[in-house]
Amino acid sequence: MWRTALIMATIVASASCNGITGIKDLKFHGDSGTDSDSDTDTDVDIDTDTDSDTDVDIDTDTDSDTESDTGTDTDTYPALEECDGVGSVDGVYDPSTNLCWQKEADYFLGEFWTDAINTCDSYSGGWRLPTISELRTLIRGCDATATDGDCNVTDDCLQAACCGDACAGCEGMDGPGPGGCFWDPAIGGGCQMYWSSSGIYSSGIYDYTDGWAVDFAYGSVVYRDPDLNLMLVRCVRDGI
Repeated sequence: MWRTALIMATIVASASCNGITGIKDLKFHGDSGTDSDSDTDTDVDIDTDTDSDTDVDIDTDTDSDTESDTGTDTDTYPALEECDGVGSVDGVYDPSTNLCWQKEADYFLGEFWTDAINTCDSYSGGWRLPTISELRTLIRGCDATATDGDCNVTDDCLQAACCGDACAGCEGMDGPGPGGCFWDPAIGGGCQMYWSSSGIYSSGIYDYTDGWAVDFAYGSVVYRDPDLNLMLVRCVRDGI
């Protein structure tokens, strides 16, 4: 009984965008794992045998097994170019957004949210921690959370209600980037969660602000407690 309650609590937490990423990939005992293939082969053989002995074979094969590709075709994006990075980290320029990104993660051990913001702000030349809309422009291979996808979390919609099922991402480690990350093949760094500078303010018994982030292992958009979660940092600036 307790195990069922724990599983249900985990699923609810995941659906709120503030729980375990990739819950859809987990299977528990009792999961039949049946493939609901709607392939219905209705091959009707009508033998109209008369004196003329003409066999009429009518094949009405209504095979509705169609393959749907939910990924983003990386061919629709322009190739990333080189740009001047910062410190020891090279830069990659996205001509579709006019943004220059750090090619690798800035801190490989991760930082808390406020520290991540301060790290990027400490660089001269207009470097900053990206907003959630800017960070989503890096997503490749997951239509729902890529820019203009069905996930409603943007710079103009930062409340918890903006984060629905469409923000849960795709099957883990199945993106076009190195190791299956959901970013361009030209980008490197740990395939993990990255902070954005966008926050979500909630009021109640306690007032608090969570930080929005993208988990590039799943292409999912999530929010987390800024004081309890270490995440990787990728700074950005305008122009090449």
